[in-house]
Amino acid sequence: GISAEAQRGFRLGFVVEPPPYVNVVEETIDSFGDLFPVDYDFTTPWRLGAGVVYQIAGATLAADVEYVDWSQARLRTDGFTSEDDLLFIADQNSTLRRTYDDAFTTRFGAAYDFGIATARFGLAYQPDPLRDATGLVVDRARREGAVDAVADRLRRTVTAGVGIRGGRASEINIALVNTRFEDQLVAIDNVFP
Repeated sequence: GISAEAQRGFRLGFVVEPPPYVNVVEETIDSFGDLFPVDYDFTTPWRLGAGVVYQIAGATLAADVEYVDWSQARLRTDGFTSEDDLLFIADQNSTLRRTYDDAFTTRFGAAYDFGIATARFGLAYQPDPLRDATGLVVDRARREGAVDAVADRLRRTVTAGVGIRGGRASEINIALVNTRFEDQLVAIDNVFP
């Protein structure tokens, strides 16, 4: 990432995060009750972000946005070599592309320094990238009135806090965080058909 002061009190920042690579090694039981090892790789998508901070007379305002195209997540394996295994991995990657969409997470924060204490406030909006069974992105479909039976998994977060200075090198901070969203248990067969 990069951050620069565009002008006095005004900073801009940009970040590009390459896909993290995760290696999963586990044991599972097949339909015959036999235990066998499974070794696969999972790569999450690129993350792109931008932010801005403005400071003036003890006040700080900050905002940022992060973009992730979750449909770009991928499974890979070097351990599976049979045609059935390769077809299974290809099918799972196809399911990821069909099941997930992109999402923009946005955050806003404000702080005011009173000298001995600093008050802080923040908001965050994190949409759900999961599509429903028809391929509609659930949050967008709900806003358009096309979906009402699926849980609203959009995360809305409000934060508030205060920091009180106790001297040159100490400060006590207290914060409250409230995150709201709905969730529902879904059988794995309904998520990955």
